[in-house]
Amino acid sequence: MSLWIANINPEATDDDIRELVRKYCGIEVPEIRREPGDGTRPAAQLIFPDVNNTVLQEFQKRLHGMFWKERTISVQIM
Repeated sequence: MSLWIANINPEATDDDIRELVRKYCGIEVPEIRREPGDGTRPAAQLIFPDVNNTVLQEFQKRLHGMFWKERTISVQIM
């Protein structure tokens, strides 16, 4: 299972993303796949191999619409 986070500030590092998830969801992100696109709304896929859909729904609720690093992020379950 994975979360898709869009509209990430281009200057945010993988470590920044991991810290965000750790702080608001209490879990480590085992794998991050970046999707730069055209550079205006970078995104990342956060891979959680051992997390079920119910838990990801809770994470989505906590993160979706959050204003983080000068951007409002959008979070979807994949």
